[in-house]
Order: sequence, then C-alpha cells, then structure tokens
Amino acid sequence: MLEALTAAVTNARDRMKHYQAYLENSLAGVQASLVDPVLQAMDWDLSDPSQLRHHDGMLRLYDEEKNLVADLAVRKLNQPRQELRGARPKNTAPILIQTDGNEYHVLRWDSSNGRPINMFTTTVQGDREAHNVAATAAQLTLLWRRNLTSQQPYLGGMHEDLKAPDAVVEKPVTTGEETGRRRRGRPPKATRAEVPAEVPAEVPAEVPAQPEPPPPGTAAKARRGRRPRTENSAAGAQETPDAAARQVAELEEAAQAAEARYEAGQWITLAEYDNKRDGQPTWIKFPDGATRPLHDWSQIVYRIARRLADQKVITPAQCPIQLPKAHKRYLMHTTQVHPTGKPFRQVKELTGGIFLELLAGQEQSVSNGKFLAGFSEGGPASYMLLAPAKPGED
Repeated sequence: MLEALTAAVTNARDRMKHYQAYLENSLAGVQASLVDPVLQAMDWDLSDPSQLRHHDGMLRLYDEEKNLVADLAVRKLNQPRQELRGARPKNTAPILIQTDGNEYHVLRWDSSNGRPINMFTTTVQGDREAHNVAATAAQLTLLWRRNLTSQQPYLGGMHEDLKAPDAVVEKPVTTGEETGRRRRGRPPKATRAEVPAEVPAEVPAEVPAQPEPPPPGTAAKARRGRRPRTENSAAGAQETPDAAARQVAELEEAAQAAEARYEAGQWITLAEYDNKRDGQPTWIKFPDGATRPLHDWSQIVYRIARRLADQKVITPAQCPIQLPKAHKRYLMHTTQVHPTGKPFRQVKELTGGIFLELLAGQEQSVSNGKFLAGFSEGGPASYMLLAPAKPGED
C-alpha cells in the first residue's frame, strides 16, 4: 500500500506541474487527476457506493457497518481553504478532510464542545523536495481505509503506530510554588540535594567572574514573560535536513509495520481460540472467506450475530436465544429486556428487529461467539480469528 501511495503522490506532483492552469479552473479535474488516485492507493473503491458517496459537493466515506467516518471536501488547485467557525454542523462525519489535490488538511470534531481540532496538514509539493514525497505518503496512511474504518487512527490525534518516537514530550512535574516563582521571573528554589556543600577551610573558594550585563530590553522582556531572542533561536527553530530525513524514515517504518500487521498475525479457528493464550484478535474470517476488523472483544459476538441475522440463519421466530445455563440473561431477543425484567446493558440492533446483548468479558465474549457460531453449518471450526503477532515473531 505504501509503495502505491508514494507512486500516486509522485504522479500528482507531476500533473500539478504540467497542468496547473487547467487544475486551477477545474474541480472535476482535481478530483479525477489528483484526489481519486490517492484514494485508490489507500484501498478505497471509488465504484462502491457502500464505501464512497457524493453528497452536497462532498465525498462521504463509510465503513463496513455503513457508519459515516469522514467527509472529503475537494476544491480547485491553489484555491484558499475555507476556515471553519462555530460548532459542528448536523449530519457531518467525525473527520473532515479538506484538499485541493496539493494540500491535505485533516481535522476532527471535538465530541465535548463540537469545535474543530486540527490533526495534521501535509502538502504534495513543498520546500523540501527530497523528502516531501515520502513524508506526504507516510502521513496520508492515517487515512488508509483499514486505519480509518477500524476506529483506531485517532487516538490522541494520530495513529499510535505512526507517531514518531521523538514526538512525545514529557512535561516536568512542578509544584504550585515553583510555578509561581517562574511567573514572577524568579529561578526555582533549590532543593536540599542541590544546595552545594560548604567549602573546606583549607581550600580557598574561588570568586566567580561577574557575568556580562544582558542586552538592553532583555530584563523587560523577561518581566513580560517573553523569551529573549538569541543568535541561535532562529536557527534552532528550523528543522535540519538530517532530522527531517530521520523523521520521514521513522514514519515510513511505522506505516510499513501497520500495513504488515494483518499479514504478521496467525489465523486460529474460533473453536481453538483461547483469549489468554492468543490475545485480542484483530480480524475475523467467515466461512465464505469474507473478513471484517475487530475493534474489541465484544465485536466477535457482534460480527457473528450480524452475519447470521443478515443471512436469516437466525430469525425473530427463534428468539429469545440464551446460553444453556444462563437463565437470567438473553443473548438475542426481539425486545431489549432480560427474563429478570432488567434491560440490555450493551445492545446492538440486527436485521429483522433482533437485539443483541454484548455486555461480557473477554472469555465470555469468545464463549458467546462459539455458541452463536454453532448455528452455522460448519460450527466454530469454520470461523477464523487473527491473533496478533507475539513479540519476537517475524
């Protein structure tokens, strides 16, 4: 996937150079020549309405559950990006991608206050020509279909596997007194361990040289909380070519690792799967060979139950369905009420008006999945779960 995406980005650069005047006046040209090839390289099927649909001038991206995961707004090349103001509009996706084929600006809507939060911005054409193609491709893998539809790329604003190791900055823990001293421009109080020991009598103490007076205006800037400008401050703010190349290499390596995770795992039949030994599965394979991602343990039960309901293997006439020894709980029913009168706690609605109770632990989720798989002709042995690769495995 990364190789195909890099090729698509390279082709987009060439087309922008040769057809700039055309692309600056044709929205359809930007969509077909620049954006669509990038989406195809990230495993989006442009001809499948279950994945992409055009709506109100935007392209809407959906996952396997028919949930709207992202809105893609395309504009003409070099046309200014529309700045978003106010709260999140109704019926919009949690992720918004704005692009003119060159700049990709990605933001997400804050669930607490509905305000837009910028995630990242990358350009196909930039100042660092030697590194720009690889950097752009590595960042755009965050929008790879398998990442975007797995609900995992946006933990903390970026996929955990694609975070550069040096991107995490640990903040020192300070006390309220230290914070106050800093605000007043005073140095932090030295601790007992930092106080220098007394100089022995036989060793004469050296008188330190008096420091040179600071440049004019430095003290006033410090009192106002501004950092005085030094000779190296401008140079230090610029990223060196070596550091940029190293960061691009780290992003490429992380993207390749995320892409290879699917192939690195081990497929185990549901009948033989052990949650403690094999760990949390990431994908499920149905008897017909179709695969679906698993976001958590409860998705094992949900994926199997939904497939059985869609294929009418389980119908409302067969409900309620409960485990052999579970006399106080239903697993599936046409109402969201258990035999005890208590409501379902974690419920999903399936085809035909059937409701599924998903509240269960790891071991129980695997057990419930095996029970429901028994309704299939091949039973639990006909389903496969992809166990994650263990440390040290290739």
